[in-house]
Amino acid sequence: PRNESCMTTTRFRTLTTVSLVAVDAAMTVLAFILAYVLRAVIPFPAEPVALSPLAAYTGLITLQAICVLIVMFFYRMYHIVRSRVDQFYAILGAVSIGSLLAVSFSTLFFKNTVLEVDYPRATLVYAWVLGIALVTFGRWAHQRARNSLQRRGLGRERLLIVGTGDVARVVVQKIQWSPYLGYRVIGLS
Repeated sequence: PRNESCMTTTRFRTLTTVSLVAVDAAMTVLAFILAYVLRAVIPFPAEPVALSPLAAYTGLITLQAICVLIVMFFYRMYHIVRSRVDQFYAILGAVSIGSLLAVSFSTLFFKNTVLEVDYPRATLVYAWVLGIALVTFGRWAHQRARNSLQRRGLGRERLLIVGTGDVARVVVQKIQWSPYLGYRVIGLS
């Protein structure tokens, strides 16, 4: 039973990390698609001229998703849990840098290829803003789903608290009142 619990926790952690990567990628792609639609509908800053079909942007969309995910990985957004404020600032930085890298790489590598397309600059601005908003929303929804599963007992980390004084009792009480933290106290020593 001991190894099964550990395996369940490890498997849960792996699945939540993989699903978080998928959510981030999906939100980045969705942000670009919505940015394209907004650019076609909103004539700001000027009327779009000869807007290519959405399929022409597949290379840039893919590149943007990959760049954002890589920057998020290097920001350790798949390794450590952050507060909401820290996470928002990390998302802001990761989406900003990922978007700039995607535009830079597309300019360097897509030139004179089938993937080269003239993209409206407003679309990139819309994709950047929507990317920050949608990735933030996607991570919030993912966190809620993960917390709900942990409240039901899935993926809880076993925790041994060293100490038996007042501080240890406060820690145990905080853990019991906060099932979303994902800990299960197995004892005090």
